[in-house]
Amino acid sequence: MAVSKLTIKVKKEFNGEVVGFNGSPAPLGQRDDLYMLAEYGLTCNPSLLNFFDQVPTLDDIQAYKAQLFLQANPAPTTPAAGQPQDAGNGTPSPATASDSTAQGNTPAPDNTPAQ
Repeated sequence: MAVSKLTIKVKKEFNGEVVGFNGSPAPLGQRDDLYMLAEYGLTCNPSLLNFFDQVPTLDDIQAYKAQLFLQANPAPTTPAAGQPQDAGNGTPSPATASDSTAQGNTPAPDNTPAQ
């Protein structure tokens, strides 16, 4: 799933301006996380919006963040009907395992003393 582009334009005079946010001190003209600064400007500190020529709406930023989240955390796929399901730990669930021990036919322990 490709994430749609979010249009944010920094004013030319602020391309080299360093604003520390999101753990990075990179200049604004080199950032790919400007949506975070724009969101902060729209919700908490309107003076931050002075850095921008163009800012998306808060709804557009929220939709963009949702797309980023979904891309980073894809939904698990469910197996087709009749396919064995994983028990969540990398082993087949007992209902779908093919060996006799998973069917409740546990062999008697071997109590023969070692010789």
